[in-house]
Amino acid sequence: MRHLDANALRQSNGYVGEKRTAGIVARHFLVLKKSVDSDGADFVLGLPIQSVEHERERAKGIPTFAVVQAKFFERGTTVYVNPSYAIDDGGARSNFFLFLHTDDEHGEHIKYFLTAEEVISLPTGENGLKRFSLTAENDRSEFRERTIEQIITLMHSGMEAYHDRCTTEYFEKVTLPLRMRSSSNARELRTEYLLMRISLPCTPIRPEDDDERVVFARSANNSVTRPLDARWDLFQTTGTWNWGGKGEGSKLLAMSILAHYLGWDAAPTHEQQMAFLLKVVAKLDKDRDHVVIGEQIEAALSGLI
Repeated sequence: MRHLDANALRQSNGYVGEKRTAGIVARHFLVLKKSVDSDGADFVLGLPIQSVEHERERAKGIPTFAVVQAKFFERGTTVYVNPSYAIDDGGARSNFFLFLHTDDEHGEHIKYFLTAEEVISLPTGENGLKRFSLTAENDRSEFRERTIEQIITLMHSGMEAYHDRCTTEYFEKVTLPLRMRSSSNARELRTEYLLMRISLPCTPIRPEDDDERVVFARSANNSVTRPLDARWDLFQTTGTWNWGGKGEGSKLLAMSILAHYLGWDAAPTHEQQMAFLLKVVAKLDKDRDHVVIGEQIEAALSGLI
């Protein structure tokens, strides 16, 4: 019977803690209640909706959420928190927050608010969990005296830090490698660009002999050869590679080679594109393969050709 009473008390305290926390955060955040308490989350909070348009625009980016754990405890008892909830990649989980609730001797509600960093700073019990308790020597007033405005500011700050971190990690893991593939990231004179024609067989769709033009970039440092990305984002055209002229295909080739050679953080100017086009790309024999090297690019850009 004691075991059942303990479970019932635990469930009752959990319910009270969640209701009191929801009453605070619901005014400032979009509150999502998890059906199963996992990874320390009683609630998942999103930033408030300003408008339908703003919400849809925000949904296209990396989401920003806060993870909230809520507890109610009887005075004189100890609250234990799994430290793994507050740690991510060895550091404080900036979007994790802990609300603790209790009542004073007069039945008045008292709340305590802790960030992940503060949870980590709590003493560790023999069971390996972080221990929160009130004593005559330490009443944890630093966590109790925070106003609602201070709490919301801390939560917003943590969510923004988490969003910045996620954005940075996404950029480093996904976007940066893709962009680096499209650039040499160094003006290396020995970098080579291989312009090749590939003969295509006759087909019912293409009854005449034809060729496809492909371009590769070969690194001067490690001899790695990769297909050159067509930079339609910098020069908009429906065509593809070409050389030996001043048309759309040759302009696309000039812009794409320059974008790779100069580096992904410096988009070529129109003047650079036209100089390279007129002094190098347009002079190539359109019916032959070619190798363009960094020295030719530098000479075109410096006006030496």
